Amino acid sequence: MKNNINKIAGLIAFMLLSGNIQAELKWFDSMDVAKKEARKSKKPILVFNTIGDSACDKQESDLTTNESLLTEEFNYVCVKIDQSKKKIKDFNQYPTLQFMSPSGDELLLFRSIGYRKTDEVRFNLRKVLELYTFKEEALPFATLSKKSLGAADKEITIECDMYEDGLAYIKVIDYNDKVYKTIIKEIKKKGKFKVAWDGNDEKMKPVPKGAYLIVFELGSYKDIIQVKVEK
Repeated sequence: MKNNINKIAGLIAFMLLSGNIQAELKWFDSMDVAKKEARKSKKPILVFNTIGDSACDKQESDLTTNESLLTEEFNYVCVKIDQSKKKIKDFNQYPTLQFMSPSGDELLLFRSIGYRKTDEVRFNLRKVLELYTFKEEALPFATLSKKSLGAADKEITIECDMYEDGLAYIKVIDYNDKVYKTIIKEIKKKGKFKVAWDGNDEKMKPVPKGAYLIVFELGSYKDIIQVKVEK
């Protein structure tokens, strides 16, 4: 009997806790407002794009009722965007879940399309915080002179800061993980260096117009930045 009472008490406590978490966690419905809040709080942004189908409804239920996810989501500024009225042809433009830095740059490594199970979402929620440092004093370890290559542009200059000795590996891929160009792959000493990409592939031929990802592995630091080729 005592064990049953303890179980019931624990269940009630869990329900109360879950209810409090749900009540306190705010989901914004405006990206602009979410970005403003993120810049102020220095928190990354979790974006949930919904088209109102059964998969999105299930994802929303997980995000708003699962205690393990709710606990992790407190480290984020959360925003839900209703995309149900848009005629979406390319779901790469509106993935179900997106992760962004406090400044609004998407962390493309963690985007997902379609329903994702709780364990996977929880893993990504934790991994983003593990890989990225969202603090005002934190400096980016890779910066681009521009994020698009137009007809008048010669190249994109990439400035890197190695925080430790190690492998510097930078490559250009598309959204299907096809490697178009290895910009650098060599051991570097701690410190700054610059490289460039002119929009050509390994055979020195221009890549097709479109969006590409520059993938960085600088020692233990990793990142992905999207660039557009328009020439």
